[in-house]
Amino acid sequence: MTDPLKKPTDSRWRNSWHRYAEFLRENGRRPELGHYKEKSLYTWYNSNLSKSDNGQLDQDQELSFSKLTDNGETYQIYVANRKKSLSKLAFFGRNTNLIRKETDGGGRINFEAACKMYIDFCNRMERHPRLEIKEELNISKWYLKTKDDFFNSRLTDQEIHAFDQLLQSTKQYKNDNVINHVPDLHESNLDKEGKNEVLNANDGTGSHMGARERNWYVMRDRYSKYLDDNKKVPTQNGDGQLYDWIYRQKKLLARGDIEDNRKAILGKLLAKIEDVRKNQVDEANKKKETKQSKKEGIILDGKHTIVTKTAKPRKVKRKAVKQDDLWNHRWQAYMGYMKKNQFCPSRYYTEDMVLFSWFKHNKMLLSKGKMREYRIAKFKQLFGEAKELQRKNKDIINADNRKGFHIRARQRNWFEMCERYSKYLDDNKKIPKQNGDRQLYSWMFRQKRHLAEGDIKDNRKATLEKLLAKIEDVREYQVDEANKKKERKQSRKEDISLDGKHAVATKTTNPKKNEHKAVKQDDLWNRKWQAYRDFMMKYQRCPSKHHAEELVLFDWFKHSKKLLKRGLMKAERIAKFKQLLSEAENLPRFNQFNYVDTSLKS
Repeated sequence: MTDPLKKPTDSRWRNSWHRYAEFLRENGRRPELGHYKEKSLYTWYNSNLSKSDNGQLDQDQELSFSKLTDNGETYQIYVANRKKSLSKLAFFGRNTNLIRKETDGGGRINFEAACKMYIDFCNRMERHPRLEIKEELNISKWYLKTKDDFFNSRLTDQEIHAFDQLLQSTKQYKNDNVINHVPDLHESNLDKEGKNEVLNANDGTGSHMGARERNWYVMRDRYSKYLDDNKKVPTQNGDGQLYDWIYRQKKLLARGDIEDNRKAILGKLLAKIEDVRKNQVDEANKKKETKQSKKEGIILDGKHTIVTKTAKPRKVKRKAVKQDDLWNHRWQAYMGYMKKNQFCPSRYYTEDMVLFSWFKHNKMLLSKGKMREYRIAKFKQLFGEAKELQRKNKDIINADNRKGFHIRARQRNWFEMCERYSKYLDDNKKIPKQNGDRQLYSWMFRQKRHLAEGDIKDNRKATLEKLLAKIEDVREYQVDEANKKKERKQSRKEDISLDGKHAVATKTTNPKKNEHKAVKQDDLWNRKWQAYRDFMMKYQRCPSKHHAEELVLFDWFKHSKKLLKRGLMKAERIAKFKQLLSEAENLPRFNQFNYVDTSLKS
């Protein structure tokens, strides 16, 4: 089964063909191996040239590839006769050089010859001319204009027949300028609701005009279905295709260029669009009224706001109360912080940032006169105490030769480390290690050293002794837990009890399990033995370590050989392995100690 996601091989070949043909058109020469970017095209051409000589290309590929060879039409036009062909192509399609009727005027081309030249171009390049290519611009414009005249019946019968042959001959080629939607028509759709009556015409244009007719009705049905499903009109940002289609139909209707059989149908569709628009307006008004009815809490009366009975002022009041509670809580926390630490919260400590930012914000509100009246007195009290505390700290700094702040910070950090160490003991039930929390480990190591040397202060000594006692309790707890764990582990070892050097199985052991395991090992060994012997019989050599697929057998044989040499192999396996070993030694060895020519031996 082919992979549906994989691009077909023929499609990849066709893309390479187009790339090669475009290279000939742009450069007027074949790709060269010396140019890095041309290497893939050079390789593709030579590979397919060899396949063509050997008959390995299918019929379609052979036909297309022959155009690129030295005698091929594409090569002759764009390489061998490049200058003459491009000038002729640029000359073709101009209004001054092309007329629809046959004349004997010099330099002019009749309509049938123009169609034939267009078909020749499409067969040569296996595509339609492109508007973006300078020498193909005129011929592309001629095709688009003539196609429009063809579908609107502005050509003569002879010209219609010639252009219909052009459409039939070039329909297999892709047109990058316009997308020609000509779907396959089914017999069940013929004469359905009068849509495909034009298919019964015998002028050779029925398939194309019928397809256009069908596409118009398909777009009408699709537009109507969109209105029913979405209850809204397609917009340019939404379904752009439907939006553009109805825009063109309205334009044609205003100019009077629309056909009579479509006019009545389009009128019904436009009436349906108006109904949908009215429904959209009604829905928008209802939504607006619903939204307005929900706003029952506030009625605007001039410049004043009146709260009605249906309003819920409790929600706003509760929110205000919560804000006041939070403010009072922060005020109390700031006051308690100053009393405890004898300095204000600092922005240099993460845990102080909440109180520091709160105090700074309220200080700004007070200076701008935006603070609530009932908070001003309390905050001024707090602000005065903070200012007094800062003054005292300044005096201490001056008295201690500006070292007081640093001493106080160090003292504060010491007690923080004590609390952190104690919390670690409570949470983890173990002592910090050097490989774990190294900061706590190093801190405690220094404190023990200071305590032993007598360099620790009296106000810290009692706290440190309590922490050391807690450490001893944790150590005892760890020892008890280790003993309990050891006892549990010992109690679970009921399977085997040691009696001297021998293992005696108790009632709780399961000898069948070990026996079953031994049986499995014997089966595995026998399978490896048989596989090794079959390998030797098949290939007339031993498995090699230089081949990945033979490593399992090679390692097994090497290991078993080592066990036999050391006397560790089981007794029931020795005879079989010696037999295998003798057979392996009788085999000829290549590229090892001696060289044997098997052809001479045979």
